[in-house]
Amino acid sequence: MKKWFVLETVDDIIIGKTNAKAFDSDTLGYIPGSTVMGTVCSLYGRDEFEADTLNLFFQENMAVFSDFLPLTADGKETLPAPMCLHKEKSHDRNKAEVLLNFLNPEAKESDRQYNQIRGDNRDSRFGTWNLKQTVTARTAIDYDTDTAKKSALYNRNSIARGQCFLGYCLIPDSLEQGRSDNGSRTSAKVQEARKAVFEILREGSVLRIGASRGSEYGRVRVHDVTHLMEQDQVRRKLPDPGAVREVEREGEKAGERELVLWCLSNAEFLDAVTSYDSGTPDNPGMLWALERHGITAKFNPKRSFIRTGKTRFFNNARGGLDSAKVYISRGSVLVYDYVYSGEDLPEILGKLEEEGIGISRQLGFGRVLVNPPFLVSGKAVGEQSRLFESDFSFVPDDGKNDAYADEEKSRIFKTDREVLWLKDSVKCRNDGYETDKFAGIFLNRVLELYKFARKYCGVANETDFGPGNTQWQYLKDLLRQLSFGNISGERLRATIKKVTVAGKENSQNGENLAPDDIWNIYCQFNSSSNEEISFGDAFAGLVEKLQREAGQNGREASWLVCKAIIRCIELKISLHDPRIFREIDKLQSNDNESDGNQNKDMKGESR
Repeated sequence: MKKWFVLETVDDIIIGKTNAKAFDSDTLGYIPGSTVMGTVCSLYGRDEFEADTLNLFFQENMAVFSDFLPLTADGKETLPAPMCLHKEKSHDRNKAEVLLNFLNPEAKESDRQYNQIRGDNRDSRFGTWNLKQTVTARTAIDYDTDTAKKSALYNRNSIARGQCFLGYCLIPDSLEQGRSDNGSRTSAKVQEARKAVFEILREGSVLRIGASRGSEYGRVRVHDVTHLMEQDQVRRKLPDPGAVREVEREGEKAGERELVLWCLSNAEFLDAVTSYDSGTPDNPGMLWALERHGITAKFNPKRSFIRTGKTRFFNNARGGLDSAKVYISRGSVLVYDYVYSGEDLPEILGKLEEEGIGISRQLGFGRVLVNPPFLVSGKAVGEQSRLFESDFSFVPDDGKNDAYADEEKSRIFKTDREVLWLKDSVKCRNDGYETDKFAGIFLNRVLELYKFARKYCGVANETDFGPGNTQWQYLKDLLRQLSFGNISGERLRATIKKVTVAGKENSQNGENLAPDDIWNIYCQFNSSSNEEISFGDAFAGLVEKLQREAGQNGREASWLVCKAIIRCIELKISLHDPRIFREIDKLQSNDNESDGNQNKDMKGESR
């Protein structure tokens, strides 16, 4: 199955042109297939799909991700300019550009000088399209001094937001054929895994790609445009095999055909003898579709136009860069001679165009156009000429008055991983504020209990009095175990009673509980009931009141109170022993200071 997608840049994105460059960061003018594959692979792995099927797709290279090439402002497709195109040198900038196809040996005049067209993108009418890029100047920070590092001004080049790129993902249907119904990699498993990959690339989903995607860079929105490509009938036309040579000329034999391959992406070839990367595509075994049919194509260097380069991919598993790859640059034009006259030749050439050439095709390498009509004809560029045949057009809809867009946004809000993560983060942040709020309320009321108890029992300030750190730590340990499950109000009160009524666990035999003198000292007199109230009972009442303030006696209110008590003991009571009178003043002043700082932080955020 082959699906076409458009990636719309929501933010600026950085696709590094080189692995490292001092004080500068150039960006590519397209999105490599390796970048998209890495993003999909990382998201696919998070869903915990079967590891063996994951290996089949992404490590055994059965899932192919093409390079995503830029679209013009009006949504027209562009391709890298073929290097066989040249223009006459001229110092007159106002002079109209006249392009010549040097695959036609008669196009070149000996008394003139020409420039090769390379490195830019051309639409089907030969128009140049240059991506919009942004350059941001930055200064590195010296973290030892918290100042700008000396001589560390650098630039970040990025592809500007609001631009679109067209590419495809191919997962062959043949992967399902001939598989057993037992074990891993069954036909059903492969179908499920393929569906999961295309679910990641679903319409409207937002992915993060490129460098610095943890900050303000990297978001792209996915648009599924497979239905638009299927309407483009011209693109689906099989390549023309070309005429057979009837006359033998210099370097050419009668009965041969010429094969012209226009490289739409970088292509990696292996040398037939050494099996190392080669900058010369003279290994006929790398033309896979021809190789399967026994067609041996001989590379013609005199007719070809090639530039080469090197790249190194980062290997996350090894934590470093892989060996350098020597590749043939996108835009190169490769010419081969071969002999074949079977009636199935158009289908074979169509398969060659669909599969690509060379290795590393899963990373976007090896995509070609076979026998493009304009290049093969060798004609001069005219008003009716077309560099390639394509009626594709796509402009993303802003969706301002689109009911489908609203429905899609609602679906994304409920299912998108990034949105769900943000929702969880906001919930945790709000829970943190609520927990801190009730922890402060809890501490102040506990300190009031200590003061009431001292005053009621007439205990001097020099004497230690009431529950100390040991009792509070025991309570914290029990509440921590409780906080990982569903907490009801009854369970929370029973856990507190377990601490405040009986000091030792081995003395808790049903209803025969041994009173703990430390917790059950009398702390005040209740005039309405004419009874003395113990510290433990007053503390239990304090917790019940806190539950009512936190909300109804459901799980959320009990959980919030439980977390607030734990936080108060960890961050406040653990630092000071409230049995000691002077420590109570420290606890109270420390709490007031932290409340003030928290209010300042919240005011700063509101601003």
